[in-house]
Order: sequence, then structure tokens, then C-alpha cells
Amino acid sequence: MPLTRSDIAAAVSSVPGVVSTPDRPPTLDAGASWPVLRNERVTMGGCALEVRWYVLVVGPGGEEASTIASTDPILGPLVAALKGAGLVIEEVAPVRIPVEPGNAGVPAVRVAVVDNAWIG
Repeated sequence: MPLTRSDIAAAVSSVPGVVSTPDRPPTLDAGASWPVLRNERVTMGGCALEVRWYVLVVGPGGEEASTIASTDPILGPLVAALKGAGLVIEEVAPVRIPVEPGNAGVPAVRVAVVDNAWIG
């Protein structure tokens, strides 16, 4: 069976400095994390399911250099935690998460992952 939001959040919560929840938290503090469903696709004649997620981790606000310095050390443990949960890493990228219309948003890391599940 495919992983749930709670499964992914639990895996990410093992990363030091990261507090992961199944849904977007009400405040986007540094270290906040949550999975976002991208899409699901049935493959192999209906025997397998590809579930694609984004996993977002908020960095500290402020200038770019401080954001990079604080988020770079979590990338290895974050990727390891996601791989340990059985997810395939597609991409890791810096993003900004909108907070209010017209706002520049908060800096974050977005990890695109795929969960390949046999549903046979």
C-alpha cells in the first residue's frame, strides 16, 4: 500500500531541527514541514500505483545567505529519511512558499518524491 501523509511526516520528523505534520501548519516557522500530494497514477496494467509528493521544509526568513547556511545541513538527513521510508527522490529545489497575496513568501526546500506501491 502507498504511504500516507502521516507516514511521510513521521519519516521527516526524524530529521534534527524539523517538525513535520501531515498538513500545512498554521504558521510557517523555520523547520516546519509537511507533504503535499502532486498526483497518483496507476501503472503496470492496474497492478501498481505511483504516488507523487512534494515534501516542503521551511527555512529561516531573512537574507539568502542565512537561509542557505541553515538549510544545507538538513539536506542529507532529509533525503536519507525519505529514502529510508521507501520513497524515490526526483528533485531537491529551493522555493518560496506564499503566505499572503503579493508577499514574497518564506524560503523553503521542496523535495519531489515518488512512492511506488504494488496494489496487485
